[in-house]
Amino acid sequence: MNLLSVSAFARQYDCDNDRDPNMYNCYNSIDGSYAYRSGQRGDWNRDDRLGTSGSYWWVFSGVGGDSADFYAWLANAAFTDTRAEYSANSDRMLTINQNTAPSGWSYVGSNSRPGGVQVSHGSGRTGADLIRVLANDGLTDDDEANQTSSCGQVAPLAPEVAIIQQNMLNAVDRYRDVKGAFHVFFSNNGQDDRVEFKISEQDQRSFVRTTPRGGNAVEETSSAVSSLVLYPERAMFRRSAHTPISHAPSARHFFNKACESVYVRRQDPAWAHAANEITLPSNYAFWLTDSDAKVVGQETLLSRKVTVVAGRHDWYLGTKLGASAFKMWIDDETGVLLKLSGTDDRGRVVYAIDVTDIQFDRGVGLGEFSLEEPVGWANIGLQ
Repeated sequence: MNLLSVSAFARQYDCDNDRDPNMYNCYNSIDGSYAYRSGQRGDWNRDDRLGTSGSYWWVFSGVGGDSADFYAWLANAAFTDTRAEYSANSDRMLTINQNTAPSGWSYVGSNSRPGGVQVSHGSGRTGADLIRVLANDGLTDDDEANQTSSCGQVAPLAPEVAIIQQNMLNAVDRYRDVKGAFHVFFSNNGQDDRVEFKISEQDQRSFVRTTPRGGNAVEETSSAVSSLVLYPERAMFRRSAHTPISHAPSARHFFNKACESVYVRRQDPAWAHAANEITLPSNYAFWLTDSDAKVVGQETLLSRKVTVVAGRHDWYLGTKLGASAFKMWIDDETGVLLKLSGTDDRGRVVYAIDVTDIQFDRGVGLGEFSLEEPVGWANIGLQ
């Protein structure tokens, strides 16, 4: 097990929601609906902001360095946004599924101009708690010290599960392109979506259509530098620029000096959010560390060889999702998640992902990924 400690060359700045006067000089700003809550279990200083629209800002002043890495503290069961968008200087860095994220620090991206961070509402209740900035003065991975950790495990106990976890965390390296569809259901936040996707990792482009049950479809086309989101039923669109990740910790899960878990998700080069629930299943890979996960079988699913992994949730995710146990079906060749099921103590399914169609490396034409804004549609910006 490895522990990455912060180098002496990295300076740390913390900014809570509704600024704590004992922390670094920063301020917060709200655009939309973010209600203040106190006495919250899991939160930093036991308070947070919970939003259902718009954006929440943490604005820093005087942060120097060549670049900075940003981390969000996510440890409250009410944070259920399935696509919370984290941005710096209005450029999107990472999109995090707060609903399935494990408790602890989530890496949300890096930026060469570390002036502030914002989280924007996607779908569900968006949580805003402490943001941590590590400003880098020429910091590289070589400057970070590895040492034995006494904090806990940072990899699954079973060696064969650890290999599967690494495949899941790096699935985008294991195929050139992929297209397909799946259904995702979580009872705790009411998510019930059908997702269709076409992704070219080698060309860094993607198209994802998400259709909620009884709702209107949302279509997102992305490249390495920007995304265009369409709301066809409302004749509206919004565009966002992307911040390339210039520096990120090389370890996916480690403990900081306070023995707090830190989780680092890769940015999909094709920016295929929503589809990444299966095509780059980072959150579900992290579940394998904090459980007694083990391989329970080998099967064939959608004409592909899969390994079945089962485990039990830790207290945080079990309470949040209303589930005690989970089972995953992982594609042996790619690390893609082809099926997921979570059950409560009575054996009832409380969440599930079912892939209905998937095809790898059969070609996806670039003409299918148009980033042209529809004529006559309204530009609504971030919602």
